[in-house]
Amino acid sequence: MRYVFVREYNPAYDIYLFEYFRGGGLGVDGELTIERARRRRRELEKKSSLTSEEKLFCDYVSVWNQHPESRPSLYYLFNKIPANSGDLSVGRLAELESQFEHGGGRLLFSVEDVVAELVFFYKKRLKDTLQGEIRAGARGRQLARFFISDEVDRLPDSRVHGLEKVEEAIQRTAREVVVWLERVSPSGIRKDIEHVIEEHSNSPPHMRRTRYLDGCEHKSEYLRLAVNRDVRDNSVSTFLSPVRGYGAVEEYYEEVLFPRYYVLESEEARNRPLTS
Repeated sequence: MRYVFVREYNPAYDIYLFEYFRGGGLGVDGELTIERARRRRRELEKKSSLTSEEKLFCDYVSVWNQHPESRPSLYYLFNKIPANSGDLSVGRLAELESQFEHGGGRLLFSVEDVVAELVFFYKKRLKDTLQGEIRAGARGRQLARFFISDEVDRLPDSRVHGLEKVEEAIQRTAREVVVWLERVSPSGIRKDIEHVIEEHSNSPPHMRRTRYLDGCEHKSEYLRLAVNRDVRDNSVSTFLSPVRGYGAVEEYYEEVLFPRYYVLESEEARNRPLTS
């Protein structure tokens, strides 16, 4: 496998976070609720100083408060564990995975895993939801949240054509988006993963500098690849995500429901074709 992927949101991060919290004397486990977490944080805030475990626990609860129905199993919190901090490393993540049997603490994902998750996102999370909205008579912004920027830009100007024409265009575009989503296939997603990664890898120097970052973006029909390089330490972060759907998931749940991946290249597989 040339490339492996790390989810931005992954419930397995809680395994590692809770182990770290317990190591600092915090009695948390898989049964932790938001109510218990809030009470524990209030108790900690009364202390004059906090340990590193207690500080991270407070950060965890703060993020959890933004969407109480789902724990904040996010990579950036996992990466705050001192032993895990720093640049992503395939070797380090694989070592952590090996500590758990039956894949319970899985951190690395294959191309096939990502393809399956993205197809599910497009087909179930977006297509089924959009079709339900259309059948329910949704209008305007309720439907436009499923559009990409090019589709929004093509809508007529209400000041020139009137609101009725705009609504007609929104309804028509929503039906076209359903057709687009119906065409999504595993082979198409896999082809696009190969395309955006290889386009970046094989292009001449093309990243644009903004203060401390060099950055670029590559888009295909289904995917977006964003690459950032910090010029201060030459560290590179590569993110893969769908081109559509960020605004279509429930507010405050973007980090949980919108699939986003860090892309890592295995050292031993450099310069080989992308394979499973």
